[in-house]
Amino acid sequence: MTIRTFRATDLLRFVIDGRNLGPDWAQTWDKVGGNARSSSGARYMAKELILHSEKERCSVLTEGLHLKALASVRARSGPQAWEVSCLSLATDIGKQSTELLEGLCILAGEGGGQRVFLRLPATSPLLGLAREAGFISCVHETLYRKEATLLPPYNTAKFIRPFTTKDEYQTFRLYNECVPARVKLEYALTFDEWRDALEPSGKSVQQGVYEDGGCVRGWVRVGSGRRSANRLEIMVHPQEETGVWQGLVSWGLHQGNPEAPFLALIPDHQSSLALILEKKGFVRVGQYHLLVKSTSVRVKESALAPVNA
Repeated sequence: MTIRTFRATDLLRFVIDGRNLGPDWAQTWDKVGGNARSSSGARYMAKELILHSEKERCSVLTEGLHLKALASVRARSGPQAWEVSCLSLATDIGKQSTELLEGLCILAGEGGGQRVFLRLPATSPLLGLAREAGFISCVHETLYRKEATLLPPYNTAKFIRPFTTKDEYQTFRLYNECVPARVKLEYALTFDEWRDALEPSGKSVQQGVYEDGGCVRGWVRVGSGRRSANRLEIMVHPQEETGVWQGLVSWGLHQGNPEAPFLALIPDHQSSLALILEKKGFVRVGQYHLLVKSTSVRVKESALAPVNA
């Protein structure tokens, strides 16, 4: 078997081999909550990779004239953080799957990536293979969904204001207060790392913040598109009252496309937010593992080194 760069001519191979590839296991934020694609879906994914070839770096695994795997990696919001955006494999490729993942990380590193993220369903058979390729667990996530409903007007003018670029660093400070140290070590430690690691939310993005004493104590972001669900993200300082959490959720539910459902991907350290979402009518629909692999060696602490004479 051979691993190489994806070519436009490979699209024809998907007419024959697409049905033999497994589902697309890479669950980026724009794909969670949907059905894993296979067969004709793999051909659709190949077309998308051709159209967006300037943004994604793609590899295939071939055996003779047959395709055995399609995979791609792309930057998130900045060059330091990348994610596996497509991972569709035949069931009989064995250890080559780990080599394919390792190759994707090399491609990301060549593009300036220092971390590569991979989100897999909790039931995915590829979890063990990903760990063999050097990926480690970052967080466990639960996906919540709320169907589209007509909501009464809700006035949050005194409570939440629109997000501005000046709030970016304050939101990073809020992230430091909300996220456990073990997660920050793998996800992002510096402001630049955090900013690059933010997942794209959609074509239309609306953000709001709750501020108290000159500090951002709550942040909400809603991404939406014409044919996709609204994607809700929230961070709240752990010492804030329940009313702040509820207000941010309510604000978010009044943004985006009113005819589309809402999705919220909640990490296991945000149990308070999960309870509030359930009270707002969200239901659990899936669980995921977010894994990460570093493409660079982090120096944990400085030290003096002896110098040979």
